[in-house]
Amino acid sequence: MKKSLLPLLIGILIVFGLFSYGEQTTSKQYASEDLSKKSFSMEPIEVNENVAVASTLHTSLEKQVKTTTTTKNTDSHHPDKGDFIKLTDTFMNEVIQPTGENNKVNQFDTKDGLINHLSQYASEDLSKYYVDGLYEEKKDGLYIIPTELPPWVMKGEPSELVKLDEENYQLNQENQSDLYGNYFIQVSFTMDNDRWKIQSAEVK
Repeated sequence: MKKSLLPLLIGILIVFGLFSYGEQTTSKQYASEDLSKKSFSMEPIEVNENVAVASTLHTSLEKQVKTTTTTKNTDSHHPDKGDFIKLTDTFMNEVIQPTGENNKVNQFDTKDGLINHLSQYASEDLSKYYVDGLYEEKKDGLYIIPTELPPWVMKGEPSELVKLDEENYQLNQENQSDLYGNYFIQVSFTMDNDRWKIQSAEVK
């Protein structure tokens, strides 16, 4: 009887051993799969909003500084003849103001007001010279005197630009008109508060 039980006990032990080994292997596989998933999972990264805003602001300011540094007004410090001819043309266009009924000026009521406006293009003395010669101030406003314009620089005609120094130039031009015949005009320019102005004009 004892001999017959021995093979049965050995069989039970073998089955029990195989079952234990299978459980350990499965547990290890699960653990390995969990580790694999955890290693490759993409977890969200939190960004501090204050740091992000500060970084964006710094980048924006840096771009502004670069833009401001590289952008320069070269025309005022390196003018050419075209710049000065354009200035003389602008000045004379502003001297002749738009008028309404009876030659009354639309935008200015006094000579001083017009002189002050012209002073952004030319010296006060030159502006006053043209305003006094072309306008009449009355109680109800400013009126232009119907007359011929004085000799001036003619756009598109030959001229010569002479550099006296870094802040002073002269524009010379010989012209001819039916009213004045042949004449020579010399316009002087000077730098005033970082902008060019007509200092004087002489006609010969």
